Amino acid sequence: MKLYTKIVDGQSFTMPSNKIVLVKDDMQVFNPTEEMLLEDGWEIFEQEFVEPSDEEILTHEIDNVVNDILIYDSSENVNMFYLNDIPMWLDRETRRSLMGRLEAEHRKGKENTCLWYNNYKFEYSTVLAMEMLDTLEIYASECYDKTQEHIVNVKNIDTLENLKKYDYTTGYPEVLKFNLNYT
Repeated sequence: MKLYTKIVDGQSFTMPSNKIVLVKDDMQVFNPTEEMLLEDGWEIFEQEFVEPSDEEILTHEIDNVVNDILIYDSSENVNMFYLNDIPMWLDRETRRSLMGRLEAEHRKGKENTCLWYNNYKFEYSTVLAMEMLDTLEIYASECYDKTQEHIVNVKNIDTLENLKKYDYTTGYPEVLKFNLNYT
């Protein structure tokens, strides 16, 4: 769609013809023809294409890869562990909440606890459940650190060729697999 430009009261306006309403002889014209626009003082806006510099292209591509890293970081490739072959993930807030619960139960002398995940009930000793959450927290921290390292590495790349070669999926810890008997 063509764009048209016009200066009115010292301000420049640029818009497509279907957004311009002409007023002539107390009548409004919606979707004016090009001839009507030109008669009203509008000019065809010819935007010059400016080829982006290599630096601008690299910056844009780095931003895209950083976004891809963040998407990968939040995917099941990273945010996943298995408990008795059941895939699951507990976000940071849930991990902290569960740890608070387990510590309180343990302090009060409760030896066993019941945890729920998507209609699955897990009964474990409070000590074992806390150990699992500690291990999961360390795993999540290591994943976070690796993601941040990849972001820094990508932001320091100086050529498109090196950027295309960079594999941000490497170096993450192995997905945890807890195979435990219920209490």
